Amino acid sequence: MSCGVVCAGFLAGTLDRGPGAVSMSGVFWGLASSVTTAYHSIVIKSSLDVVRGSTMDLVWYNNVLSAVGLVPLVILGGEVPTLYGLAADAVAGSWSIGDADGDTVGLQTSALEPIGGHGLQVLLWGGFMTGIFGFLINIAGFLQIKVTSPVTHMISSAVRGVIQTVLAVMIFHDIVTAARASGIFLILLGSSLYTYVKAEESKPSAPPASNGRVNGRDSNV
Repeated sequence: MSCGVVCAGFLAGTLDRGPGAVSMSGVFWGLASSVTTAYHSIVIKSSLDVVRGSTMDLVWYNNVLSAVGLVPLVILGGEVPTLYGLAADAVAGSWSIGDADGDTVGLQTSALEPIGGHGLQVLLWGGFMTGIFGFLINIAGFLQIKVTSPVTHMISSAVRGVIQTVLAVMIFHDIVTAARASGIFLILLGSSLYTYVKAEESKPSAPPASNGRVNGRDSNV
């Protein structure tokens, strides 16, 4: 029931009809993303037995497969010419030296001043930083799935989305409409209900009272 309340919160947020309201295509891809993310969590949980419970090994395999799967996506997305252009800009002699008057003298081997390849540098540094943070996020997510369950991971992801919305309002002054506010309320309500239910399930059950007769004698002595 708590998961249903969280899903209702997501659907309530899609009912916004104000400025900047979501489109049906956005709703479709949002649902598709939720389904694939949930399936991914289940696969991660079942794959832990294959790697003997090692989260680091599972993160390594995940990163390698993601890097391999990225190649056909780059090709299908038509980004190969862009990458080629960035590499050519960095290699095609974009180095020059200036004299005292600031005029270009020519290519030298010292006091070189880079004037090209900035796009490639941004790409490499951006990939480096996103790789580090993505690696840390993977470790945190996989550890959460390992010690809890895929359902708990998805519930916490929904709550994290609410926190991101609050930060967007505080930093970027996003507008929270009535539909979005009701969606946030339902997500928080469902996640709180889920937390309460799991907490009750984890409590040790009280031993049954030993009333009656055992071997012909009264057990309450």
